[in-house]
Amino acid sequence: MTGRAGSAPTLRSRAGRTAAFRPKRPGAYKLRFTADTGDDEPADVVKLTAVPPNPLVPIDTIVGDAAHPGMKIGSAIIPADPPGPGQAVVQVVVLERSSLAVVSNKSYTGSLSQITSDLTRLDASDLVIVSQRSGPNVNRSGNLEEALRSIGTPDSEFNASEREAYSAIGVPGMARGDADVRHSKVEPLPDARFGPGLKGYLTPDAWKDYGYVPSARIPFSYGPDEQPPCRSGCDGRVGFLVTWMNSYTLDAGLYYPDLTQFYNTNGEGLTPGQQSQQAQNLAFDLLDVDADHLITIQTVTQQDGDRLRAPVGRITAGAMNDLAAGIAKVGGTRNAFNQAATMQTTGALAYTLVGWGNAGERSGAEAVPGLNGAPRVPTLRGVLRPDRESRFRPSLVTYDGSDADSLTGVIMQPPQHDWPSDDDRGVRRAIAYIGSTDTRLSSDPRTAYWTNNWSESTTNAIIDGLRHLEYPTEPATIGGPGGPPAELRFTRAEFETARSELIKELGWVGRVRSYMHDVARPFSDNALGGWAAAHKIADDISTPTHNPKDETVYNWLDFTEILLDMAAPVTDDATGVLASMLEMGVWIAGATKPGVPTDREFQVKADELGDRLISQAEQTALTYDRMADIIVSDPAKLALFGRNAGCTPANDNKCPPEFAWNTDRQLRAAANVYRGVERFLYEELVPLGYRVFQLNPLFQEKSGAPQIFPTSPLDFRIYKCYQPNRRPWESFPTLASTTLVRLLDPTTGTRVFQPLVLAEKPGTGVYVGTPPPADMLERMFDPVAPTNDPKRGGLGIHPEELMGDAEKFWWYKTEDTEKANCIFTNEPT
Repeated sequence: MTGRAGSAPTLRSRAGRTAAFRPKRPGAYKLRFTADTGDDEPADVVKLTAVPPNPLVPIDTIVGDAAHPGMKIGSAIIPADPPGPGQAVVQVVVLERSSLAVVSNKSYTGSLSQITSDLTRLDASDLVIVSQRSGPNVNRSGNLEEALRSIGTPDSEFNASEREAYSAIGVPGMARGDADVRHSKVEPLPDARFGPGLKGYLTPDAWKDYGYVPSARIPFSYGPDEQPPCRSGCDGRVGFLVTWMNSYTLDAGLYYPDLTQFYNTNGEGLTPGQQSQQAQNLAFDLLDVDADHLITIQTVTQQDGDRLRAPVGRITAGAMNDLAAGIAKVGGTRNAFNQAATMQTTGALAYTLVGWGNAGERSGAEAVPGLNGAPRVPTLRGVLRPDRESRFRPSLVTYDGSDADSLTGVIMQPPQHDWPSDDDRGVRRAIAYIGSTDTRLSSDPRTAYWTNNWSESTTNAIIDGLRHLEYPTEPATIGGPGGPPAELRFTRAEFETARSELIKELGWVGRVRSYMHDVARPFSDNALGGWAAAHKIADDISTPTHNPKDETVYNWLDFTEILLDMAAPVTDDATGVLASMLEMGVWIAGATKPGVPTDREFQVKADELGDRLISQAEQTALTYDRMADIIVSDPAKLALFGRNAGCTPANDNKCPPEFAWNTDRQLRAAANVYRGVERFLYEELVPLGYRVFQLNPLFQEKSGAPQIFPTSPLDFRIYKCYQPNRRPWESFPTLASTTLVRLLDPTTGTRVFQPLVLAEKPGTGVYVGTPPPADMLERMFDPVAPTNDPKRGGLGIHPEELMGDAEKFWWYKTEDTEKANCIFTNEPT
């Protein structure tokens, strides 16, 4: 700035040359600085955004009572207009996404068309929060969801006529289903732990715009040591204990008076008919459950000699088929359940499932000893967290007993605000003074911990400056000479206490930031070239029958499951931490710039998937910074992470494994991210470039002999088609095929195996299949090698999952023509 005619300008303030700006509420501010006076005075305008003092801002969308309704955001109650006689009120609060400043607060009664009109004036810079509390005149017409369509409320299957309360949080322009919503039904009454509305936090996303994250995270663990008791004792009882829970509250099911029900499918003293009836009862109940219910299914068994008794007895094939169908409907798989049903195990429960009504096959969390990467004695562990419609669903699932949520669970704990010496006025004054001597800290240094993304070298430089700071001999001031003095005096002892505390905290801040940057490094700097290799991998998967414009649907959270799966064989703490941080980051801070959450499914052309992954990885690195903000803004979390983050077990016998992050672990995690990129692409693109063909499961020794269901899987290479007389898969490598157990008859022990083959789509006149390259199959299906070289070993893909999930085709186009022309046989061609 310059003064008139080149003279030096003068900035004047009663607070001195560094006047403090202290906003009383969040929002965007403009400060205008001028020199001299007159129409042509030189001026600068500074734009500032004032944000809440902590990045976890509590929110409860329904507080107060019927006469005094409102919302609570942070410590402030935002009231709605009290309802008049015979009225129901819908409250709509609009906040700035960048700061949480209140843009508007309106209450609507009667017609809801005005809500639609008002929302059309908003854009992606706004965060919209809606609530309608329970009451005798609550709107149950379904018009509310329609009025909120523009902020992403879902096309819900919820019966609006039963609604007692409703909440939604979204951003204008979101697609249907991207907003967070919560319904509360008339019965039962909402659980006090979770309330009728949306309860959680507003927290900055990757772009530092605020969005909603529910606070509830409920750990679960089911293993041999957690075998549940039967309601009336377990003597002679073997089968399944099923827990029916309200998906919103985790209380007893909405339509079930009992929380648990035992099905005695292999109890001693029961006839096969009685066991079959128990299985039919369970199948009927599973097929009848809806999405508002969370289901857990656990094996209840007892010792039978040196082994545990199988959960299913000599039930009929029909009962078994119905039961497997019910399991698949609530998130399990027919193949896993059919293998587990008659399995006798040593020290392990044969079957465990956490699912929900209408989940669909393979959507839930399922564990069977030794299957799909699970150890011989699995413990199914994970976290229940609300989805976009506030229904609890399993996440962060592991099968080896490791706790992937050990650190991320701490991040989501309620924030603490009481810093050391907060109750000592003199120390507080000294902290404000010391902070004011360094512009990077300001007079509120503890807020600066999270509003500045400092490197460890920066915090070390600040610490070095504080160590050389002398106790002021003149009255201590904030802002240098001319600043306010008298009321901010403090003693030398208070000065030393304040400086010591700031130095310690800044050391922790630097350590936490460094640790989180190390954890994020595989996503932020193309570790080992993994991200750059995405395009080449996609090209390698392409086949002559593959159209690169084919679209695939992917979910970035699938990458979490891949990393956890890779970590399980060696219980790799570094990869587990990275996976849990990825899941947490996507959940609380993952969003596109317009606010679209990145935990949703995206549709993308096959040849663009590599670019999408690279873009997603870059966003993920930003979410780790937001998690670090949460840690360093909270004195309890900062102390825990600051003392332990990045510790080395060899040098610190108290180093918790989840905090250890030395060079070897860093390389291990980076190697698994490299493998994970490759595996992700294979799982998404191979079903586009190759087809999964299902084979007629019957065996016929020679022409004219009876056709039978074999009692063990057959070699798919002896499959023969008579028109023409060829074996389509004769030259295929073993890894190109897998076998699922589709049907089971426990009475006879007969199993119907469904063989599957991975091959190129046949051209006209082609009678022999073309397999994927052998080296590609080995890379896909071989186990992960315990090495930091990501190009060695396999990717640990489970062939039964890859082929089982894919769309199935018949080599002879239809099931009828396949079974008329092809069969397993030893008869030579």
